[in-house]
Amino acid sequence: MSSSNEIWLTANGHRERLDLDDETQLLPSFQANDRAKPDSIQSDYSPEFSVPGTAHNHRLLKHAAASQPAVGSAYVRVPAVLTSGGVETLPLALLYLKGFKEGRYLLQLFGGNRRLVEALGDKKLADLDLNRFNHYWTAAEVLAGLPYAHWASRGWGYEVYERGKPLDLNNLDPFTVYPSVAAWLVWQQILADAGFTADSLLTEAFFAALNVPSANPYEFSQAYRDARQLTAGYFYDSTVSDVPYHHRSAFPEQKLIFSYTSRKPYHQPDATTATYFGGTYTADTLGFYDIAASVPTFLGINSNSLGHIRCKFQLKVNGQVHFDGFGSDGHDELETKETVTHTFTPKLTHYLLQAGDKVELFWQGDELNLPSATHWSIGPYGAQVPLGGGLTLASEVRLTVTLLAEFPPGGLVRLQDWLPDMKQLDFVKSQMLLGGLTIQCDAYEPYLRLATGAQLLANVPRAKDWTAKRDAYTQPGRLPERELAFRFGSYGQLNYLKWTEDENVLAGYGDGTIAVADEVLPITYDVATLPFAATQDSPQVAGLLRILNFEVADFTASTVTYNSITAKPRIVLRQADGELAGKLITTPQVGKPGDGNYAPAVLTAFTTTPSYFASAGLSLLLDSTVLTVFWADLRAMLDESRLIREQFRLTAQDITQLDFSTPVWLGDMGDYYVISKIEEFDVRRSTTVELCRINASHLPPPVVPSSGAEWYEGEFYTGEFF
Repeated sequence: MSSSNEIWLTANGHRERLDLDDETQLLPSFQANDRAKPDSIQSDYSPEFSVPGTAHNHRLLKHAAASQPAVGSAYVRVPAVLTSGGVETLPLALLYLKGFKEGRYLLQLFGGNRRLVEALGDKKLADLDLNRFNHYWTAAEVLAGLPYAHWASRGWGYEVYERGKPLDLNNLDPFTVYPSVAAWLVWQQILADAGFTADSLLTEAFFAALNVPSANPYEFSQAYRDARQLTAGYFYDSTVSDVPYHHRSAFPEQKLIFSYTSRKPYHQPDATTATYFGGTYTADTLGFYDIAASVPTFLGINSNSLGHIRCKFQLKVNGQVHFDGFGSDGHDELETKETVTHTFTPKLTHYLLQAGDKVELFWQGDELNLPSATHWSIGPYGAQVPLGGGLTLASEVRLTVTLLAEFPPGGLVRLQDWLPDMKQLDFVKSQMLLGGLTIQCDAYEPYLRLATGAQLLANVPRAKDWTAKRDAYTQPGRLPERELAFRFGSYGQLNYLKWTEDENVLAGYGDGTIAVADEVLPITYDVATLPFAATQDSPQVAGLLRILNFEVADFTASTVTYNSITAKPRIVLRQADGELAGKLITTPQVGKPGDGNYAPAVLTAFTTTPSYFASAGLSLLLDSTVLTVFWADLRAMLDESRLIREQFRLTAQDITQLDFSTPVWLGDMGDYYVISKIEEFDVRRSTTVELCRINASHLPPPVVPSSGAEWYEGEFYTGEFF
């Protein structure tokens, strides 16, 4: 075996060591704070290595070689423990089986923050379990959720934004107000669902104030709508009759029972509680629906007769016909004295169905003063689709029920549905960017240790002295060569942290920069882009922010209409100041003044605290709070940057006690450094450590012993020994 590192797997209820040999190059690296890549989460890992295909290894690896005969086979992962010199350095590692080649297993080891990344996977914010906050979208719930205290204590509430339509705070429509969720609630739920806990960020006023408003009104997804879609056709057996519904005299109303087929575009509700059976569609979701039928009908009449035929079709909801103001919606009727083919198209547009409502189509005909030879029928006119077995589909005879995307008043609000369409991992990265966070997963527990860039600099008085750990003599008489780079990462002279562009937000608004006085660097460089857009003040209502969801479609129309706009996700700040007052419509107006049933709207006073984006205090203008406070460590590293790759003699205890948020002191260099990476660790030899210098000009003067303060024993200016 070529190193002191070993891998242990659990088999038969106890731990067993994997066989290694001289060809095995198991050299783990440890990393959690690569400031050259501030938008990524680093983790502990090993380069790919191999182990012999012994009978013992076959058993421990569950005979994976039998199903993975070649490199490139699908990944398999198993829990593992990495030890270094007998000390557990990665007790909760993940061992990936990447293949089997030439009698050897090809493996790779991951640990640390990789456990968090693996737990989050591709899950989105919509997958969060916030169902304990489910409620119905009613005026009463909106009114209760408007005060700041509701949002601060529960982590969610309702909030007013100017969204492109005229806004009257003293006559506020509750269904133009959407929920907002505190970023800390989203953060905590992400971790809880993944099985993790973490250091609290709520001690930082900035994180406690972060708020995620609904950037867009929630809409039912296409998949959700498709599962409730009904498109029913009409069958007949050509060997029996070519006229499926045929009447020769007056008949009472009759329900039409349409059928469906798997052939597109015909469709029945899929695996939901919405059903279509026996000519009846039963809704399972409160929502707006378009309901329509198309029925070609032949009306036959004797041209010499004085009589006539009358035929009508009606869409019924719960047995009742709906009529609009003109008596036509959902109802179609024709009376004729001559032979005619007419397509009846009753419809209900944007019709609100409750869960359990039943939709049916009826038809009825009458003969007046006609001889018995006359008739009328629903017939297969035009296109016909042969289906086999003598069946034919009259493709123009159709009944459709379609759930619209619009979320209805009174609908069930699930907060996760109103959050941005974003991966949970991307949200975690956004918090990491905003706070300059170092994230380090505990070795034994699903617990994250968090430190902002400001906290990393504040930890300088706790710096560990690694001066004596530097490997002064790797070979007799020869000092190891120090690698020193005058820059790290792909930075430029002006480095941008940006908000995602939104075409309705001023380009570049809120972006921030870090300047580096180095003419050799590129002029500009984009360090990272947040997955949120900046948010500007409303020009319409003072004190409010604007998130545009609507724009006027036609200024010249007598009734103004609007086109919808999809806004990019937002994150803003909310604190207990800047109170805003208004009146909410808790009961809408009924009828019009002068009507017998007229009743005025009921208005209820409310107070709320709107979010903000830029202020003299906490601010999301990135040149303000974010880059000046939480990226203070990176600013200190980029100023006359020095990146050192040095050989150190580290112990297994150094690795188990590693804290990437605590700098180290190198006495012979006279500077403090941030640990970026420990490469290919082995207790039996020196290890390469990558260190970023903290420019002393960004640190306060050190406290000297004569002032009454004392250095931490074993740290700061003294060596460590184990």
